[in-house]
Amino acid sequence: MPPSPRDPLHARLEELFIAYGARVKRLLLNYGLDKHGIDPADIEQEVRIRLWHALERDRSGAFHASYVQRVVASTVIDALRRAQVRAAEPLP
Repeated sequence: MPPSPRDPLHARLEELFIAYGARVKRLLLNYGLDKHGIDPADIEQEVRIRLWHALERDRSGAFHASYVQRVVASTVIDALRRAQVRAAEPLP
């Protein structure tokens, strides 16, 4: 269930994306996901979800740029692996 706009968790997530949103978008563009048929907006949404889960686990955690960058990188790697698997599946 997504957080409500009045939830402190939601506010913290929005603070993260105010601080690091431009960096996340820049990182996603640098990975060239379009070449693999992956929409960067989908990956950005997945990054938001992963950060939200991290905030749920550690509400007092300080998420620095390096942590956000690692989340972006691991999300991109997972998406590329899923894209490879889909490309390798034989058609009926």
